[in-house]
Amino acid sequence: RATLDELNQVTTLLNGMTKKLLDQQAIDTEKEPITIKLTLSEPIHTLDPAMSNIMENTRFLNNIHTGLLTTNDTGDVLPSIAKNWYVEDDNTTWIFYLRNDAIFHNGKKVTAYDVKYSLERLLSPELNSPNTWFIDYIEGAKEFMEGKEGEVRGINVLDDYRLSIKLKKPFSGFILLLSHGCCAVMDSQELKKGNFVGCGPYILDGYDGNEYKLVANENYIGGKPYCDIIRIINGDSNALNNFLEGEYDFHIIQSKTEYEAIKSQELGKNIRFIDLVATFYIGFNMKNTISPYTQKNMRQAISYAIDKKRIIDEVVGGLGVEAKCMIPPELVSCDHVEGYEYNPKKAKEIIQKEGVDLTRPLVILTGPYIHPILKLVEEDLRALGITCKYKKVSNEQFISSRKLQEGCDMYFYGWYADALEPSSFIKPLFGSDSESNLSCYESQQVMELVERAAQMANPKKRGEIYEEIQRIISEDIPCIPLFHPQNAVCTQDMVHNVNLSPLAMLKYDNIIKEK
Repeated sequence: RATLDELNQVTTLLNGMTKKLLDQQAIDTEKEPITIKLTLSEPIHTLDPAMSNIMENTRFLNNIHTGLLTTNDTGDVLPSIAKNWYVEDDNTTWIFYLRNDAIFHNGKKVTAYDVKYSLERLLSPELNSPNTWFIDYIEGAKEFMEGKEGEVRGINVLDDYRLSIKLKKPFSGFILLLSHGCCAVMDSQELKKGNFVGCGPYILDGYDGNEYKLVANENYIGGKPYCDIIRIINGDSNALNNFLEGEYDFHIIQSKTEYEAIKSQELGKNIRFIDLVATFYIGFNMKNTISPYTQKNMRQAISYAIDKKRIIDEVVGGLGVEAKCMIPPELVSCDHVEGYEYNPKKAKEIIQKEGVDLTRPLVILTGPYIHPILKLVEEDLRALGITCKYKKVSNEQFISSRKLQEGCDMYFYGWYADALEPSSFIKPLFGSDSESNLSCYESQQVMELVERAAQMANPKKRGEIYEEIQRIISEDIPCIPLFHPQNAVCTQDMVHNVNLSPLAMLKYDNIIKEK
């Protein structure tokens, strides 16, 4: 607590210094508002933080909302609405002290009652959020989610600016998961009306056609953002060229084509790289038990058949490293796992040994556009004698593709860690009740080990449990890990401090633009 108090004091001091500098600048010259313009590679699916489980959607909303805690550019947890906290001797009861100067975008003060309401709403059966797993280990959460109790008994308001959260069992990853954007605190009265009023660094000022406009929140507890206005264009099919022509202030590089195009320009000197805690993968439909392609031996054969290096080189321009396991090595070691290296000869031997009938096409579930990675996978499988067929659905349908899996064998997807905590990969991707478990994988052993790890205080033993989970998932092969991505960001010359975190988040309020 002493360390956090000191950090809070330093932050307050720096915010005060920044405000004085900005006030002085305003006196010196009546300047035009500083505007940042950027584009999104995917549409915004929801404006409700509690319902967002798509990385770019969450990145956008994290600049409008904040919670008790937040994360910095390295993914580490920092105070936000909660100025400090501690855990009691029972190792399950956490006490949070809230700032008394946190203000919603509508001018109302943030209180512990808003925190309780927002967290209970996230867990409510009426909302049916895909993100309940972030806090379902709070005492009474299960009973509340099942409609058996009217409130979560583990969340208690002590007074306007103090809150108690009691867990069912000790959980070392609690603080990390609580910092996720789905735990954003919103005005409880506005939520009852269906409005999402937060207290983050920017205020959503409107949406016109394909453009979102954000304006700086002058009362933000982290200090007023450096840039006054953020203009966000949704669905620009010519985003790269428009960036090169100066239309956008920065660009997140998505492919080899984009990387090569920017690298050859003068702007190429402004490219910065970041390793992301993420995995792109091919998943199997484990419920399609009648398909020859979803049987374990064929899953192994297909794993050996895919040339991951070629995918990294030809599609993402080298912006990634080959993945041996699903859980990224930044979270759980994979040195003890053998994995499946590219070996088409071995793949053919497995198919011949099993006597698999390859006349039936392998059905791949995809969005409206077939990803270039799938085309390379299709070529690798054709070399085995397997013909691929695509089942196309809308992006919105694909997100809930657990309901569309009938008749499908495989799909392509990517997952970014929500926190620097292994369970943020394991529970959503492999939990039997998770909406994000598109493979419909079920393993009671894995879930029991996750619970054991959560309660383990000894970090060495906890790490050993997660390594066992890594091994089991690798052997079961519900998914083929392809690569762990890097991102590259390029800025215009006058734009600075555009920092992607390892969790792929980006704080607009840290961006500085010279006049």
